[in-house]
Amino acid sequence: MSRTLTAYGDRLLVLVGDRLRGVRKRRKWTLEKLASRTGMSAAQISRMECGKVGPSLLTLLEYSQVFGVSLKQLVPSVRE
Repeated sequence: MSRTLTAYGDRLLVLVGDRLRGVRKRRKWTLEKLASRTGMSAAQISRMECGKVGPSLLTLLEYSQVFGVSLKQLVPSVRE
């Protein structure tokens, strides 16, 4: 994998994490409250929000349903 692609992937994880955290914080939810609603651990959610691990498509769909937002609001476009 090229360095450019790796750097883009790393940046994308951070952007997605920022969006996940933003949605959660706008709702004034704690990590623990989201964990109880999704079945994920608070630590796992924190790692996603920090961009250390990428959420699966199923996880993104679950966030979308739990918070009533579209996937488009959670995943940045390629141009960002």
